[in-house]
Amino acid sequence: GLLMSMLIPADQGGKNRELMGYYGSGMFAVVGAANVRFASMEEDYFDPGFQSLKMDPFTHCWSLGVEEQFYLVFPLMLLGIHGHSGGIRLARGWTLPVVMGLAAGCSALAAVLLAARSQLYAFYMLPARFWQLLAGAGLFEAVSWRAARARAQPAAGAGAGGGSLAAWVALQLATLLLLAASFVAPHNGFAQLVHHGDGPVPGWVGLLSDWLPPVAGGAGFIGAGVMARGTAAGACSLNALLARPLPVYIGRISYPLYLWHWPVVVLVPHTLGLDTAALRSTALLLSVSMAMVSYHGVEGVFRRWRPTHHARVFAVLLPAVGLTWLWLLLLRGPLWGA
Repeated sequence: GLLMSMLIPADQGGKNRELMGYYGSGMFAVVGAANVRFASMEEDYFDPGFQSLKMDPFTHCWSLGVEEQFYLVFPLMLLGIHGHSGGIRLARGWTLPVVMGLAAGCSALAAVLLAARSQLYAFYMLPARFWQLLAGAGLFEAVSWRAARARAQPAAGAGAGGGSLAAWVALQLATLLLLAASFVAPHNGFAQLVHHGDGPVPGWVGLLSDWLPPVAGGAGFIGAGVMARGTAAGACSLNALLARPLPVYIGRISYPLYLWHWPVVVLVPHTLGLDTAALRSTALLLSVSMAMVSYHGVEGVFRRWRPTHHARVFAVLLPAVGLTWLWLLLLRGPLWGA
């Protein structure tokens, strides 16, 4: 759908700069670099007076660009640590935790330094976001280590009581508060609490205070669920409630739902409008329906696909991406006029 929309010329004469800007955003989105384009712009969608990105059907692709860049860099980092060992071996000791910790620290430092010079670069670019995605990888490693320890020492993995139960309750409450605050706090809301000066809030304080609560809350919530798995406390926790079939299915389609919701939010007001509850419900139903079709008809197929020759897959896909990029450049320039 993204590629087809890009093949429709936005403006043959090149007179409508806004439409051509949307076309350019889609070009960058095709190759996972929408965040690079938006970082180079003078304003972002937090600026109330700037409507361009709010009406761009590809604005949401900036976060996909960050993810795709992470998925290129992180495996290379693992390959550098473990070579061709075939996977992560916890028995290798502290190599992986130390490297991941250093990478996260460097990323957090990059976020501080970038925010001091340009909040746009800090917001959109991977170096300042790397630690957030690394938090998920670190949590996976911690859970894997705990599972391996439980297999080696069954008593250590058994349901804990006393102090361990109190620690679990404290972690559950803390993470729920962080997640709730992340949803209700306004932009820079946490920064106003920690900043005690008369001047404006420093950029890095605003960014990190907005980023830390949802990252820490999300990781802590998942960790609390793992800690309580198989215990009486875990059976009555919010984690157990979210592990029921309906919430799990919503989680499964959340990625395609993210892909589809923004184009619907942008394009529906120009066609049907979003003035009534019925139209808003229609837009929501349309987004969910498209997400379900994408999940079962596209994502599910690729999940079940098990290629035997990975090099051949890359040998086909990488040139295809390059040719797509070249074709879109021609459409935007020599073929249609910029």
